[in-house]
Parts: sequence; C-alpha cells; structure tokens
Amino acid sequence: TMTATYINMAYDVMVLATGAGKAQAINHALAGTANASDCPIRLISPKSGRMVWLMDAQAAGMDADESEGEDSLEDFNEDDESGLV
Repeated sequence: TMTATYINMAYDVMVLATGAGKAQAINHALAGTANASDCPIRLISPKSGRMVWLMDAQAAGMDADESEGEDSLEDFNEDDESGLV
C-alpha cells in the first residue's frame, strides 16, 4: 500500500477515471468541495511535480453530444499546466 505522503513525493502523479459513475466524485474533487475523508484524492498534491487527470467524457460529466469533436489525448498540450486532459 502506498500512502498519500509517499505518492506526494512523486514528480508526476496521474489519475485515471472512466465512466459516468465517477463524474460526481471528480467534480467534487476538482472543485475542492469534498473533504479528504470523503474524497481521498484530495490528499494527493505532489510536492515538486504535477498531477495530471486522465478521464473519458463520461467521467468528465459530459454527455455524448458534448464529447463529439473533443481533442484526443494525442492532442494534449504538454505546456498546459492545468493538469486536465
């Protein structure tokens, strides 16, 4: 088991989420409206690196119409510091 302290020592942390069942949790985590006991990902904050979120359209809370025409992961701009893909 890796603890949050150990994970936070990593230079890059990647979070992968898929499916509509994750949309509400992701929304709360990214909005900062959830506390760490309800949303453990809130404990993760790399000390000297970055945290990158990878998710499909459903996990991002987008419906099928919104996701059409969206950029693919190959189009990700590495200079973008938002951490959102």
